[in-house]
Amino acid sequence: MTKTKILAHKDYLAFSLTSYARRNERFKKELERLVSIFLPKKETEVVDYAGNIEIILPKDEQTATKRALWLINNNSESAKDILRSAAETEPKAIVVGIVGVAIPGPTLGYMKKFNKMSVIVSDQKTGRDKTIARAVADLILKAIRQANNDLSKIEPEMGDWLFGDKEIEIYSAKNTDSIKRDLNGLKIPYSQADDVLAISPVLNLDLANWPIELAS
Repeated sequence: MTKTKILAHKDYLAFSLTSYARRNERFKKELERLVSIFLPKKETEVVDYAGNIEIILPKDEQTATKRALWLINNNSESAKDILRSAAETEPKAIVVGIVGVAIPGPTLGYMKKFNKMSVIVSDQKTGRDKTIARAVADLILKAIRQANNDLSKIEPEMGDWLFGDKEIEIYSAKNTDSIKRDLNGLKIPYSQADDVLAISPVLNLDLANWPIELAS
């Protein structure tokens, strides 16, 4: 029986993985392997979701695997149930060697990876640097608080950005209302300072199809 319920950000991340697995056979097998190793079998209810899941699809297989491990090693039972429902297989032998996320057993550190944070400005005023810095700093603080001040438990894409090059891409938009609807619909973390939106690197901007352009 399919049910519709209020979902959290981690649930949407889990759905992004099941959607990605349907498009990528190699990751599908990896997801099945991880679920069979780390998640005990249990009865699960199939839930439905609404929203543009495309905009949080993983950018590549490595990102997808790190996201899966983070969800498996997290405290969201509903997200784990979503992963279970997409991967019902027999247990397979564990293969250690996935880099980037802490998992039960060996302690693995973050791998520094090229990752970008998107910042969208709806007002083309000059002197936006301080406002952008405020929005970005607030987003970082939110991510750290959500990880209970434990940087090893921070969301993988944010962790890659925070411990990596910290690159920011700035875009302009005439109106951000539709953008915020998409972000709120999938509970994507973002921070707003005046007319500036700083958005979590979990966003796959290439698939967002938003009316934005690189700021000059």
